[in-house]
Amino acid sequence: MYATGPKSVVYALDTRTGEKRWQWDPGIPDERQGGPSICCGDVNRGVAIYGDKVFVGLLDGRLGLDRETGLVDWTVQTTPRNDWDYTATQPLMLLDLPIAGRDRKVIIQAAKNGFFYVVDRLTGELISASAFTDDLTWAIGVDVDTGRPIETPEARYGRTGQGVDLSPGPGGAHN
Repeated sequence: MYATGPKSVVYALDTRTGEKRWQWDPGIPDERQGGPSICCGDVNRGVAIYGDKVFVGLLDGRLGLDRETGLVDWTVQTTPRNDWDYTATQPLMLLDLPIAGRDRKVIIQAAKNGFFYVVDRLTGELISASAFTDDLTWAIGVDVDTGRPIETPEARYGRTGQGVDLSPGPGGAHN
């Protein structure tokens, strides 16, 4: 059995004995340590299991653990150096989709940062990331090779010396 606790710590438990098989702490720093702003406390969104992987939607967007060992299999995506509370805790969906003429096993998310992500759930490859909200102004897109958003110059506070309205706002595009 797999479960999550505060700050998305993941636990693997043996249901026959009740013993802990492994525990994984994503090490998300709190705000005082430069981590993401958490408006509503230490939240988590549970885990999803597929094959030999455990998927967990973390506040800073990383996912992908080996089901047997709890070791990180791959990490991704969505708002590096998050200054806007665009946490990546929105629901994740596991789908089998035909993409570019072949069936793909994917995990998708409509993230708070305004981009809709499609990731190969077997390899961690970012297949696509497209804006799904109107008036997205903090980034112009996502580089599919690196998975990193392409920020607009005014997105970082203090860089331009002038105030700017960014979108999505503090509530995010999907919250």
